[in-house]
Amino acid sequence: ADVRALLTSSAIDIEAPGVDRDTGAGIVMAYNVLQASGIVGTANIEFGSVIADEDPGNGDGDITAGEGGRLNIQLVNLGVNEAANITATLTTATPGIILNAPNASPYADLTAISGTGMNLTPFRFTVASDAVCPLIASFVLTVTYSGGPNPKVLTFTVPIGPTENINSTLNVTA
Repeated sequence: ADVRALLTSSAIDIEAPGVDRDTGAGIVMAYNVLQASGIVGTANIEFGSVIADEDPGNGDGDITAGEGGRLNIQLVNLGVNEAANITATLTTATPGIILNAPNASPYADLTAISGTGMNLTPFRFTVASDAVCPLIASFVLTVTYSGGPNPKVLTFTVPIGPTENINSTLNVTA
């Protein structure tokens, strides 16, 4: 009875006022039901984008053996509460990838529902000069913040080595 009361009292009435034959109490609005129930929502941080650039490097656009890399990582708050006091720590277990200090970066607070922000200090790493390329570097970003479940662990990969461009002429018989 309590659940039914929450669902019907927070629904959007779309026909004649009140309950009717075709639409009942109306459209159930999950967020409104949660608010009416007294359940407190949380912040929910996810990836927005990950941008990897060579820094320092030879300027060819590829992060290769003996070069450095810079990571700018955008986070987005998909939750219903603000995420505040955000700090992210980067780790990797990929052989030949050495993280440069500091491997942690703060973020500005992210507003609820669609707040986005980039790390305030870029993450930097070095590819060992004897690393066998191409390789895929796996990273783990552990995010702590107030307003949501902690810690949030996000994983991503970055390609290391030259980009393969294959040019070929096909023999076609008409």
